[in-house]
Amino acid sequence: MKSTAIFLLGLSLCLPLSAQPDINAGLIAYYAFEGNTADSGPYGLDGVLSNASFTPGHSGLGLRILGLQDSFVEVAGDPVLSPQDEVSVSVWVKVLTPPPIHGGLIYKAAIEPTSNGFQDRSYALWIRNNGVVQISSTPEGASSQVYCNSEEGAVAFGEFVHLVGVVSAKSRTMTVYANRNKVLSCDYPGNAIRQGNYPLRIGAPFFTLSDQNALDAIVDEVRIYDRTLSDAEVE
Repeated sequence: MKSTAIFLLGLSLCLPLSAQPDINAGLIAYYAFEGNTADSGPYGLDGVLSNASFTPGHSGLGLRILGLQDSFVEVAGDPVLSPQDEVSVSVWVKVLTPPPIHGGLIYKAAIEPTSNGFQDRSYALWIRNNGVVQISSTPEGASSQVYCNSEEGAVAFGEFVHLVGVVSAKSRTMTVYANRNKVLSCDYPGNAIRQGNYPLRIGAPFFTLSDQNALDAIVDEVRIYDRTLSDAEVE
């Protein structure tokens, strides 16, 4: 029995590395929030802290945002933050207080944000007061955003959940994952994602409307990719 176990272990050690998902392939930016807003990705797109702090997170420290419009991390606009074909956003979050309606988690604007059809959005990830996760985006040339909502209760308030939002103009789909599960896939009616060099915000939208507010939450391990993550990579 011992020799068999050793043989099986040897086989597992000899599996090609290519069989393992490479979660760093296509990585644009990575914010671990280990006491700072440094970008550990390949482009060094460091963020700037505004009225927020650091607290125990999902892994080490995390970003404590206060649910206020001036509480966020902002990253200056850069062309690499606006992929044209595909984008995936991965984040751990613990929502401490449910938002009034929509709570802005990740918001990458292409142009100056406006409420006119929300046509500014390259991609944005929201959490609603009923536990719905929403990914929204504006196709290039479109006059308004499109969005994809999970079912209610995908986010349990008061505990860490892992969320992934994907926008693919290649496959014309938008996908939402919650805690490793693909909870919804929707059509994306565009050949390209809206591009532009407006900043990225983590923790709050660019302005507060009657149904859009900042989040009272702990945010951790934010990763942004210029490709679609596979189910195995999300796992």
